[in-house]
Amino acid sequence: MSKLECNIVQDLLPSFADSLVSEKTEEEIKEHLSACENCSGIYNEMVNGENIEQKEDKKEINYLRKIKNRNKKMLASILAVFMLLIAIAFGLYSFIGVEDAAYSVNNIYVTDHLVSAEILLFSSSNHITKVSAKEVDGIVTISVKSSLFSLSKKDSADFAFIVDETISKVQTYDGRVLWENGEAISQKINDIYNAKVKYIGDNSAVSHLLSAININDTLKCENYAIHLLTDEKPYGLEIYDINSYDEMFSSFTDESYEQKIKTCAFIILACIENADFVQFEYTTPGGMEKTYKLTIDDANDYLGVVSKGENIKDFANSHWELKTLIDTVGTQLLISSQFEYIPYLIENEEIVDKISNNPIDQKYLDIQNNTPCFDIPHEYENYLEWAEAYEKQYKIIYKTILDYAENIPDSKDYIKEDLIEKIKAIEDYGKYNDRIADLFYTCESFVAGMGSNRQGTYCWVYLCEAREKTLRLAELAYFLNVDFEWVEQ
Repeated sequence: MSKLECNIVQDLLPSFADSLVSEKTEEEIKEHLSACENCSGIYNEMVNGENIEQKEDKKEINYLRKIKNRNKKMLASILAVFMLLIAIAFGLYSFIGVEDAAYSVNNIYVTDHLVSAEILLFSSSNHITKVSAKEVDGIVTISVKSSLFSLSKKDSADFAFIVDETISKVQTYDGRVLWENGEAISQKINDIYNAKVKYIGDNSAVSHLLSAININDTLKCENYAIHLLTDEKPYGLEIYDINSYDEMFSSFTDESYEQKIKTCAFIILACIENADFVQFEYTTPGGMEKTYKLTIDDANDYLGVVSKGENIKDFANSHWELKTLIDTVGTQLLISSQFEYIPYLIENEEIVDKISNNPIDQKYLDIQNNTPCFDIPHEYENYLEWAEAYEKQYKIIYKTILDYAENIPDSKDYIKEDLIEKIKAIEDYGKYNDRIADLFYTCESFVAGMGSNRQGTYCWVYLCEAREKTLRLAELAYFLNVDFEWVEQ
């Protein structure tokens, strides 16, 4: 019989089952288990229970492995489908592309049934994949698609589209108007049109409109302040603390600055639906403090639209009408201010009045003033005829002065020779000068910068040059008491 008691054997059973006891202890435990049913039953339960647990653990492990393998297969399938979709999307993007709004339209040409243009992407990394268009009720909408990985490698494309209906407007898919009623529409016009204000009390909307007009750059000022007068009618907008910083442009005069102020006033008054007036308080580049106020009545009188049952607000009804307003006001303000004769040599009021009211100006200014405002941008031929009349007058005055110099008494030969030499030096009418160059750049930045047709700008500058040279020569003739005839009008 074993010498070990039951309680000791039961404590040693776990070690015994794992073969962690000595040989002598192992023999004693075996002897005890063979003789003790209670301890033998505990041992068997211990051993068999562990096996069952191990089997269950194994089953669980196998099940988890199956789940894991199934998930791996599912994940692989999902990944494969995802990669396929990416491949398809990449292919579509590469060959078809996506809608692109970042492009310019150059050399646009429109007839009743044809529109053609050059499309140029702003981004050099993208490439055009497709240019298309559709027409609805005479409105042609251009669509441009581009891709980063296109095989075409084209950042520009020539485009032509023929329609059955008469074309009235050409626009991009996002609503940017490119052409309307015979006129190309600039991005500047689009920005201003899209910034129109319904209620003058909307401070943020008014600020957005002034930003679209680009007051800071247009008026060459670092900052300005606004005051909305909305308590009672008339409703108005005051813009003040405007100080020009024009130190880089010698041609930027007080006169040209005031032209810009007035043009901005017309645009603002047209684009704020319930505004009754707009007022500017500003300091010119020459340091003069001035105030300019434009009311609806003043604007309507200037434009001459009341008789047609219209007012300045009607100019904001479309992109084309807004462009017409800017062209009309800009051109007329330039003419009315720049065509004031400023004497160079003399202060004789009679002579100044004779030059200021010369028959050439009187004929063409009458035509200009009697031309309906909507037609002015199309009257460039008027400028050319005006300039040609001055060219003819120049030749008449030149010959008169030269004859005068050549007939100076011989006793004054030293003066005569010098005078004849200088007169002959100005015989070339087409000779350019710095004064006209400055005028040109002033006009171009003022007119073309506000969205006007450059053709009109060039014609107008050509007229200014012709007039400037001719009237200066006429002034010299009158100074010398030389008689000449004005060309018949």
